[in-house]
Amino acid sequence: MNLDKFYQSFHDQNGDYSDEELKILEIKSTPRYKFGMFIKIVINGKNFNKHLLKFFKGDDGEDVERGGLFLIYARAWYWVMDFDLNDEDWVDSITHYDFDEALLALKLCIKYFESVEDYEKCTHLFSIEKLLKNT
Repeated sequence: MNLDKFYQSFHDQNGDYSDEELKILEIKSTPRYKFGMFIKIVINGKNFNKHLLKFFKGDDGEDVERGGLFLIYARAWYWVMDFDLNDEDWVDSITHYDFDEALLALKLCIKYFESVEDYEKCTHLFSIEKLLKNT
């Protein structure tokens, strides 16, 4: 299967994005969207793991759960790894979401990265948590 041809089928003849697609891409690149995705992934992670364990019933549950946690928190990290404490848009992004949900997501993420001893990520997330508490 020619993957280039497959992906081009989602675009017009020139391979350009439609105005609607460009608008969606623009929204997805905003700090507000990214911070919202971070929260959503972490908060829904417990449900994801429960479904993952059901799907892999019979396999080593501990390994499946550990793999599920890795997927959740690696993906969550992807959305906030570029969080810039000096950027107005990033700072403003945290004010658009429920304080308690955002705080819980940050705390859970910090706890996970502490458990795998990834302290650089913990430091970054803790800075965001501190900013959230001071906002």
